[in-house]
Amino acid sequence: MEFQALTGSVAFAVTQTAVALFMLGLYIAARRDACTRYWAIASALVAIGVIAPFPFIGTSLRLPSMAVSNTAIVAGLVWMWWGMRVFFGRAPKAIGWWLIGAHAVIFGGIFAFVSETQFRVIIFAVAVAIAVTLIVLEVWRGSGTPLTVARRLVVFAYAVTLAPIIVRAAILLGSGTRMTPLTDSTFNVMMLYLLPMAGGLLSSVGTLLMYFERTIDEKDYLANHDELTRLFNRRAVIERGMQTLAAAARHNRAVSILLIDIDHFKSVNDTLGHEAGDLALSAVATTLSAACRRTDIIGRYGGEEFCIVCADTTADEAMHLSERLLRAVEAITPPAGLRRSLSVSIGIATATDEQAWDTLLKQADRALYAAKDAGRNRAVAA
Repeated sequence: MEFQALTGSVAFAVTQTAVALFMLGLYIAARRDACTRYWAIASALVAIGVIAPFPFIGTSLRLPSMAVSNTAIVAGLVWMWWGMRVFFGRAPKAIGWWLIGAHAVIFGGIFAFVSETQFRVIIFAVAVAIAVTLIVLEVWRGSGTPLTVARRLVVFAYAVTLAPIIVRAAILLGSGTRMTPLTDSTFNVMMLYLLPMAGGLLSSVGTLLMYFERTIDEKDYLANHDELTRLFNRRAVIERGMQTLAAAARHNRAVSILLIDIDHFKSVNDTLGHEAGDLALSAVATTLSAACRRTDIIGRYGGEEFCIVCADTTADEAMHLSERLLRAVEAITPPAGLRRSLSVSIGIATATDEQAWDTLLKQADRALYAAKDAGRNRAVAA
């Protein structure tokens, strides 16, 4: 039993219209993300490209409508590529305009009003192949992270979309056989309608999944990190600190906690304003993070206070680390208007056997107050 070309074409048009509406809905719901605007425009252009020829089949405007249709599809793919670049934090490239313009001029200006189907199909296939390759490379590259399920789905979807266009062009070049839009053969309907429809649906689903993956990752990140300093927040430090203490007790290893407070921080806010205070906090956080080891857990514990959990670290090693941190903070360029260098006071507590987090933290807190009472800008061990 053969498929009907008319049914396939209508299904393709309805599907692409639905995809365009989905992407429009995503844009309306998430206007703050510029990538959604590119994706909405891309889907609308592809939908226009799919629908445009149908009203003119059998009329003298069939060829001009094909020129508009194919150029709209190429433009839609270019806008999708731009949207992928924006999604991964890169700027759109002007080469996309060259691809759209070249296809419009060559297809529309030279071949739209002649009967050589071969030229039109080859030009369209080349333009689509370039645009799809750009999208696939962008998704494959991503932001430097391993391929996720959603990104793999997008790559597969565009391969499905491109395959029938390449096959159609190859058949035309090899045997001269044409695939006309209303030929009711299973192969014709598969190549012209069903596979492109499946590719469009899969690519839109994959794109939405990519967006949701990133949204979930961002929420997970913000749930465990301080928004200003980008370090772990208090809850995350406590959770990881307790896990580190438990692991150290099982293996009979030392764990040290460094409780750090920026000296005279209130005066920075009072004299220079909270914006300068935020800059000072960020600078200290960046400096502490750079001076620590990869295995150290560092977070903002509250206000101008930081906490560092050092696994497999003795009291002497913790003191050496603290001295390095003191020197690193002193080297920070102070905010404009501040007539003194930034400095911190550090309290150190070390557990050599099984010990509760709260107990160790209280020891570090008492050591921190001792460092302040002794003149600040120093480290004191409990």
